[in-house]
Amino acid sequence: MKAIHFLTAIIIFFSISVNAQECKDFEKMQKKIETEKVGYLTKELDLSVEEAQKFWPVYNEAQTKRDKLYIEKRKLMKQIHKNIDSMSDDEIKSSLDRVLAIDVELSQLKLNYHKKYEKILNPRKTAKLYQAEREFRKTLLRDIRKAHHGKMRP
Repeated sequence: MKAIHFLTAIIIFFSISVNAQECKDFEKMQKKIETEKVGYLTKELDLSVEEAQKFWPVYNEAQTKRDKLYIEKRKLMKQIHKNIDSMSDDEIKSSLDRVLAIDVELSQLKLNYHKKYEKILNPRKTAKLYQAEREFRKTLLRDIRKAHHGKMRP
């Protein structure tokens, strides 16, 4: 759920007023965030060269799959929210069923990749990965809030 809040906060922050230039800025910001995340995780995990070579492709694959599921879920929830009064009960049920199925897929994805991480990293580094991801999200959200509040004030 925290990852959903994280992605939602990023999207809300960057979608306040979007035009063509801001889209380019958004993509630039996404890349900057990913670069900072990689640096942060690398530092916190203290990966050896061999661990890094095995870990990053697996981690990136997991993130790509996770992001696709979150995007699908977000689209469904937005569709329900926007069209709830015009949707049939069957359409609503179908959409909600898919949202719940995505939650199950996300849990299964997390379990599958946890097992893969354990084959690459020792238990301490695996735990540090999850801790570092949480800390990075908290720091990023704090920075977003600061930047957002700074823009809101005259």
